[in-house]
Amino acid sequence: MTNRITRKLKPFSPPYNYDFLPAHLALMNSPLSPFVRLTALTLSIGVVITISWAYWGQLHVQATSTGRLIVSGHSQVIQAYEQSRLTELHIKKGEPLLTLDALGVSQDIIGISHQIKYHTIEKLLYQSLLENKIPHQQLTFHQLTKRQQEKISQNYHHKKAQFDAQMTSLTSEIEVNHSSQTAKNNDLNVLSLLKKNIKQSL
Repeated sequence: MTNRITRKLKPFSPPYNYDFLPAHLALMNSPLSPFVRLTALTLSIGVVITISWAYWGQLHVQATSTGRLIVSGHSQVIQAYEQSRLTELHIKKGEPLLTLDALGVSQDIIGISHQIKYHTIEKLLYQSLLENKIPHQQLTFHQLTKRQQEKISQNYHHKKAQFDAQMTSLTSEIEVNHSSQTAKNNDLNVLSLLKKNIKQSL
């Protein structure tokens, strides 16, 4: 009872001002800031989470390498003909051992198909020009798509016009040369007659 009365009668002491103490005493006696406690708590939780993830977490590792598959009783060297990617490994009897996806094969197939179409169109075009027939009369023309048919028809008319223009130009040059040759032959005949007349007069 006496202690309770003493506590009640004890005068209220205002909060101590630590700014006037020496630096080391102020640091030791001043209460910690709530921000420091929150920062320490956050760092501790982060460390615990990192350690837990490092222990239970899993990472998927993908690696490319060359090697040999060794089975009990038999050994077989696995070597791809081209650079490829292993997509499936079979373990059942009677199935292929591996399924490989060759890299770049689809692009090669597309490129070869474009080359085949291009050479087919070129063959049909020049064959029509050589035989002096329109492309519609060729058997392979109807096997092409409508767009390819329109393209080959335009190319045919364009090249045919160029060919006809070149033939017309050559024909004109031949006619001019023939006319020039005829004129020169006439001049030679006149000169030979003149030579005869001169000899007879002498």
